[in-house]
Amino acid sequence: YLFDQLQAGSYQVRFNTVGDFVFTTASSQPAEAANNDSDADQTTGLTDLITLDIGETDLDIDAGLVDPGTAALGDTVFFDENGNGLLDQGEGLVEGALVELLDGQGNVLDSQLTGADGGYLFDQLQAGSYQVRFNTVGDFVFTTASSQPAEAANNDSDADQTTGLTDLITLDIGETDLDIDAGLVDPGTAALGDTVFFDENGNGLLDQGEGLVEGALVELLDGQGNVLDSQLTGADGGYLFDQLQAGSYQVRFNTVGDFVFTTASSQPAEAANNDSDADQTTGLTDLITLDIGETDLDIDAGLVAQLGSISGTYFCDENGNALDDTNEIGVANRDVTLLTAGTDGVFGTADDVVVATTTTDANGDYTFQDLEADTYAVNIRGSGFVTQDVDANASDDIDSDVDQATGTTDPIVLGAGEDIVDVDAGTTRFEVPDDGLLGIANLPFSLPQLGFNNDGTTTYDASSGTLSVDATALSLINEDFTFQNFLPLGSVRVTIDLSVDQNGDLIGGRTEGALNIYDDANGNGVFDQGETQLLTGDAIAFGFDGSGLSTDSFDTLIEIDGGTLAQTFDPIVGAHWSSEFSDFTGDFSVDFSGEAKGEVRDVDIDCI
Repeated sequence: YLFDQLQAGSYQVRFNTVGDFVFTTASSQPAEAANNDSDADQTTGLTDLITLDIGETDLDIDAGLVDPGTAALGDTVFFDENGNGLLDQGEGLVEGALVELLDGQGNVLDSQLTGADGGYLFDQLQAGSYQVRFNTVGDFVFTTASSQPAEAANNDSDADQTTGLTDLITLDIGETDLDIDAGLVDPGTAALGDTVFFDENGNGLLDQGEGLVEGALVELLDGQGNVLDSQLTGADGGYLFDQLQAGSYQVRFNTVGDFVFTTASSQPAEAANNDSDADQTTGLTDLITLDIGETDLDIDAGLVAQLGSISGTYFCDENGNALDDTNEIGVANRDVTLLTAGTDGVFGTADDVVVATTTTDANGDYTFQDLEADTYAVNIRGSGFVTQDVDANASDDIDSDVDQATGTTDPIVLGAGEDIVDVDAGTTRFEVPDDGLLGIANLPFSLPQLGFNNDGTTTYDASSGTLSVDATALSLINEDFTFQNFLPLGSVRVTIDLSVDQNGDLIGGRTEGALNIYDDANGNGVFDQGETQLLTGDAIAFGFDGSGLSTDSFDTLIEIDGGTLAQTFDPIVGAHWSSEFSDFTGDFSVDFSGEAKGEVRDVDIDCI
């Protein structure tokens, strides 16, 4: 500018700004003292007084304008919980995120951390071009960036998903842009899964060699129980839910076929590998909390067969109607065996498989529990069985279901979880005569049979009431008519010791340990510790013929309780012997003695 043709005198120059610029710092020297400095007051635009003489020219009166640095930009870093790239109502705000301000050449001008409200603000900026570089927190990543320029829309995410940079933002003097936002999202890198297995030993663990379940439905639920996804297990029993966001989940397993869930682990679902985490009733796991990027491959479920049972009663058929009537007694302590057919699929052949064994209780009852679905047969180790009834009728719950000859039932088809009851067996009651012999010698011929000879002795001690037999065993004829000769050994002895009162009755109705057939290895005629017992048992009935003839007869029923031949004989055997040259007259108030020759054999009697 130039003001000329002035008269000498004092003047001031008042400058005016343009646009939004303001005056720069005024020089501290008089206006005319220096060239190229700004002489305008920052507030008024006036210079100091300038005195001109006649003809004087002062071309040093200048004014400088500057950007006032009143521009600003900023806004919010937020958790884009629904992943739509927008800050929606209720979505979380990110505290502590690093935000950097860059100039148009990418140089960092400033930085700050977002506050509790997720906000940041860069102010006192001059007009120009800027970029904002956002930084993620934790394992979060940037959400979908807006397709609009950074300053064009509020509440959208302006950060590039890879670099975190916004587009260039151009600010005019004094312009404020509070639309520069960045949304963070869970990258969906968490996963959970593992295996559904057959828990064959029922211990709640996936052990080496146990089977894996293909085709089991597995569902993924959120923390509120809503189904998010589902899949079927593969040939390896495995499943995997991946690309999950951090959060709380449950897995719901579904069974296959007739299987049920095994015992659930007492530990949290994610705490241990190879244990079953499914609730036995619902198939649900506990809540499983996943962090961003966390993979939990310990969520397993074990399946076990739905187990059933077979039970019944071994009863003494007292009235002979082949039914277990009210008040009829059970036969206790009898072996019961549960069988499956072997590879040939036929019961009663050599390859039958013994599944379990038990014994009848005091009431004659037995139970096989925890059975998988299969076809079974039950065998009662007894004798004298009543007629088998396999027809469906009103008496099914009390009739006898075993074959009279073998003591084995017909095949029993047990379904998954089924409880089959009343698989019963009846045995004919043997009536013990009031006096005289029991009649063992007159019973039908039955094997096995062990004989003893005339070198044996029969003695009775009236003072103690002890009737004793001591003899050498001759031979054993087995059920298949094979013959076992003891004579070359000469060491197997038969001893019978009965406690008999003066009326010829067993004292207390039973003599414990009455029978002992043993291998007298040292030949001293006495059972010594370490010698093998072949057959032992208790006497439960006793009979005699006291006619006073030179040959007297005695018999007794023995309930077997041990010995190496215990499984060869029936649970109850009969011993019958004659005593030649006996001085017995039927009187048990005096001592007597004689020889002993007889046998111990099956008698097809199992209750008396």
